[in-house]
Amino acid sequence: MDSEPLDPLYAEVFSIPENGTPDNITQAGCLALARLGKKAWNEWRLKYPSQVIAFYVTSNAADFSGYDFSKESINFNGFKFGHGANFNNAQFGNAQFGQANFAGAEFGESAYFIGAKFGSSPRFCDARFGDLATFRGAQFSQNAIFTNVQFGDYVCFDGAQFGDATRFDQQAKFGNNASFEGTQFGNDTNFDSAEFRGSATFTGRNWASLTNQYSECSDKFEVIKAWAEERGLSPETINSISFAGAKFNDRVDFSGRKFEGHTSFLRTTFDKAPLFHNCKLHQGTTFDGAIFPDPSADPTENDIAARAYRTLKLAFSQHQATHDEQRFFRLEMAEEARREPQYARHLLFRLYSFFSDYGFSVSRPFVWLVVIPLLVTVPIYGWLADFTPCFLWQTECQIRFDLLQFSLIQALPLPGLDKWSDSLRQCLFPTASGAWQGIMLTGILMLHKALSLLAVFLMGLALRNLFKMK
Repeated sequence: MDSEPLDPLYAEVFSIPENGTPDNITQAGCLALARLGKKAWNEWRLKYPSQVIAFYVTSNAADFSGYDFSKESINFNGFKFGHGANFNNAQFGNAQFGQANFAGAEFGESAYFIGAKFGSSPRFCDARFGDLATFRGAQFSQNAIFTNVQFGDYVCFDGAQFGDATRFDQQAKFGNNASFEGTQFGNDTNFDSAEFRGSATFTGRNWASLTNQYSECSDKFEVIKAWAEERGLSPETINSISFAGAKFNDRVDFSGRKFEGHTSFLRTTFDKAPLFHNCKLHQGTTFDGAIFPDPSADPTENDIAARAYRTLKLAFSQHQATHDEQRFFRLEMAEEARREPQYARHLLFRLYSFFSDYGFSVSRPFVWLVVIPLLVTVPIYGWLADFTPCFLWQTECQIRFDLLQFSLIQALPLPGLDKWSDSLRQCLFPTASGAWQGIMLTGILMLHKALSLLAVFLMGLALRNLFKMK
């Protein structure tokens, strides 16, 4: 025991031997001290902090493991727990009695809530966690509130069970390697405006593979499974969920999930291509306004991204969601172009993007169909016809409508216009037969018609893609 006199706020707690000492508190001491309230607890913790002495080993840590809080009401609002706080297998009540309230609480490293059971409306809003916070296999009845919470690295919710209306919104922040593998989400789960500063994993699991996640309560595995199935929850499915305005600063992986309700990625920012391999998307899934990364200079990343976008393209194709299918096709093509090592093929990808937006733009090829004859071919044809160039602001300038007609006819190479084109050619180029001007004229005409046919083809391709015509 410290030789200095104890603070009167908590001195009586440590006068009882079973409560331990201020620098080596027992679970009974933690409960007795917590019942005194936030001020007494925080004064004690400030003077006698917990210490990480080895990996996963902490001295003088707060221990509430296995305790049933549903029979009394202890408000942990604003508590400073320090490192190693242990609530494994603790039980909390509902909004009427024993409700879990950790609003504004501060945790150090390795906060443990493995297998903990929470009633309705547990509050973790504005709480702060260090690295290695673990909620593996925890159970939240409904209305769990994590708004504006902040987690360090390696937060783990693997196998956790959430009822309806879970909220991780309003600037909730997650560090690197946030893991929600096999987490079961009820309806109306909300991650709006959340920020994932590192990688995040939401992959699906089956029940058999989750036995390790329930190792702290394996004897109740069948009860846990029955609780989920009664509420329509599964480690492979996600019900209605929203990531509107969320930001993923690294890779996020939803592989193996079945989205069975409305799913929103409205205005979500992805710094790396998201993974949805082997997923089943709900018809109400939206990526409207979502921001995706520019193609990387890393060929490996290009390959991962191209496959990620291809997966999403095919998923939306099954729903006949043309707009989203086109979006992910373009993203896939941009990644394919970036990873193409051969310069010629890389250039073709770039031209395909520039002139037709990968076959989905009607306006781009139409503009080029008009621009080519007006800005490129008319001056060339005028030069070959030996016309003196002039500008419209010159008083003596006369527009040669026959030359403009000839160029426009080549831009639309339809049957029935050949005779008109031939008569104009004879009139405009009377001396260009057999001479070098004739050879050059023939080459320009061939190139002009080829480009015009290509523009017409791209316009038709875009119309087919936009209207899903077979």
